[in-house]
Amino acid sequence: MPITQAQQNLDLQKLFILATGSAANSSQISELNGMISQNGGMESINSLVDTYINQLISQQGSIVTYQAIAKNAFGVILSDAQAQTIITQFAEDGIDSGSKLLNFLSNMQNVHGDTLDNRSEAASNFLETLSAAGKSGDFTGLGVTDAVRTLLQNIGPMQSSLDNGVSGLSALSANLSATDISGVVD
Repeated sequence: MPITQAQQNLDLQKLFILATGSAANSSQISELNGMISQNGGMESINSLVDTYINQLISQQGSIVTYQAIAKNAFGVILSDAQAQTIITQFAEDGIDSGSKLLNFLSNMQNVHGDTLDNRSEAASNFLETLSAAGKSGDFTGLGVTDAVRTLLQNIGPMQSSLDNGVSGLSALSANLSATDISGVVD
């Protein structure tokens, strides 16, 4: 049974959050969906993920890359030793590429998986909110991306955490314009 477009978008958000810590914007989701449609499956996405993760490993090393992925997806801070243990275990289990790693992590069925599910749901909700307000094009630039990343990092496995994250992202959407983020600090 084929998955729905909404589920595919959630799955793509999971991969994007794992890799970057932030949500994919509407243009990025559209581009990723186009790659899937054009090639009839996830092969091109897996290739893109492999290239991206390999670049990260080349630039900063495996340990730092795994630490970033754990923080991005689950809010977990790994020591160097913990990261190395995980790298070794994954290699022994045949998880030997970026795409295998992110696909494994995106399908976890535990508290960490719940955290990533909540973060991807909040990210998708944010895109829907922006679209409904005619602001999809306003999710660009480092400032907005960093704000979204910060809000996502505060979402954990609990429903209340998701609700708070969605509320924060809705407030961001309401204060977002094509040129900046407006708001008042109390």
